[in-house]
Amino acid sequence: MFGVFFASPGFAQSADADAEAVIVQPLSLVKTADLDFGTVIPGLAGGTVIVSPTAARSVTGSVVAAGGTVSNAEFQGFGYRNRFVYVSTAQSTYLLTRSGGSETMVLSRLTLQADNLTPRFFPGLFQINSTDIIRLRVGGTLTVGPSQARGVYEGSFPVTMNYY
Repeated sequence: MFGVFFASPGFAQSADADAEAVIVQPLSLVKTADLDFGTVIPGLAGGTVIVSPTAARSVTGSVVAAGGTVSNAEFQGFGYRNRFVYVSTAQSTYLLTRSGGSETMVLSRLTLQADNLTPRFFPGLFQINSTDIIRLRVGGTLTVGPSQARGVYEGSFPVTMNYY
């Protein structure tokens, strides 16, 4: 004799998840990561914190690297193969201001490293290589004053890509 037994159903639960996609048009540029100098100790003489386009951090003067998240800024773009692009920033220095205060530090010497771009003719002018995806990595130098006030310093800088 055979029997079939069915377990009584337990409580059923369901949940929803969000799905998201960003579609970019040709000749576009999108920020994918911010420039982060990490945590530093200023020391009595101050100095600089340098983050390279490959996210390597170094310090000068009495500044001490004290951990934290360090990252280069990163942008991705989409353009047509063999087109020329000119990459620039608006100025040579930018201010980072302490959250909740008025103290500042200067960001300068932005440096650029590009994937899928070949330098052409003069600084900042590139030609898009074999694929249409462009990746730009940006580093910079942060000047830390002697006994700089503690806190989180924030600011921004633009990167412009002109297509020709």
